[in-house]
Amino acid sequence: MWCKTGNIASFAGAQYLYHDTAHVHAVTHVDETQRYWYDANGNMITRIECTGEPPCSPVTYQQRFDIENRLTVVTNTTSGEVTQFVYDGDGTRVAQWTGDGLTVYVGDLYERFFPYSAIGEVGQISALTHVTQTVMLSHAYVNPVVFAQPLPYPLQPPPYDAAVVRITNVQTNSFSLRVQEATNANGSSPALVVSYLVLEAGTWQLPDGRLLQVGRSTTSRTVGRRVLWPQWLQVTFSTQFTSTPAVLAQVQTSNDASWVKTRQRDASATRFYVALEEEENSTGQHGTEVIGWLAITAGQGDWSGRLFQAAQTGNSVTDTWYSISFGRTYQTPGAFQFRGNWAADCSRPIPARR
Repeated sequence: MWCKTGNIASFAGAQYLYHDTAHVHAVTHVDETQRYWYDANGNMITRIECTGEPPCSPVTYQQRFDIENRLTVVTNTTSGEVTQFVYDGDGTRVAQWTGDGLTVYVGDLYERFFPYSAIGEVGQISALTHVTQTVMLSHAYVNPVVFAQPLPYPLQPPPYDAAVVRITNVQTNSFSLRVQEATNANGSSPALVVSYLVLEAGTWQLPDGRLLQVGRSTTSRTVGRRVLWPQWLQVTFSTQFTSTPAVLAQVQTSNDASWVKTRQRDASATRFYVALEEEENSTGQHGTEVIGWLAITAGQGDWSGRLFQAAQTGNSVTDTWYSISFGRTYQTPGAFQFRGNWAADCSRPIPARR
């Protein structure tokens, strides 16, 4: 049955009502119950569907659209399943992400499904000390890169020992780590909560279009306040970014047992420089280590329904506390917060704290 306005009044025994005065042809109610909501452009941003035999179980879907009014994200708020859509410059849908994998479309002629394969995971260790612990991963990777930093603010009063998270024995499904203190400390660390991030090496485009590059570089190039011949390693991205990305690096091996961390400088859309850095009084080169690094398009992003933010502070952080405000409000604190040590003068090897 049809209304005078041309809208469907009823179908399959259900009555349709239209109570959105801004969009008179958009159905809002089914049998007196509101099921559909719209934004100012007329895009359906919320819908409630009933599944199964009556009485049905309502399922709510939240839908997001881009500036061109194209559907980009559909979230099943009951199951948490997220579906994302990617378009080319002409507005044609070229890809669809679901919890099962990626579907790629070539016009109306061809489509191919690629089963989901995890490219990363995050986790947290509740009590990391100077004693090595091994973490078993939820997924198996081909070439994993691990990040676990910075150390949290310690509970004991100052002065605080210079310490870093030292990663070693990175395998396809596990890695080991411990807190390594500088040689002037007592060598014993209190139990600290440490978050970690594991990513598959490679060049990735996240569902929201953001570029992520992850890699490993082997080097003994070392910088420091008293190093006689400081040397930097240039890392060139395989794919150029549109602007300077946020970059993070961390030592992945323990070939040389000396205290060490990474130092970075001069990032651009095409490359950055990184080096090993030992304690302040060190004068020589550190042994050869593998450095893991990631570079990601700066800004706020959405990774399969998980909100995140990547940014740089600029030359603003010193040995006093520095406050960072997020550009949005998160429901829960982030599991992983990272920093990169950036300095051209290499004056002191100061690991960051949070």
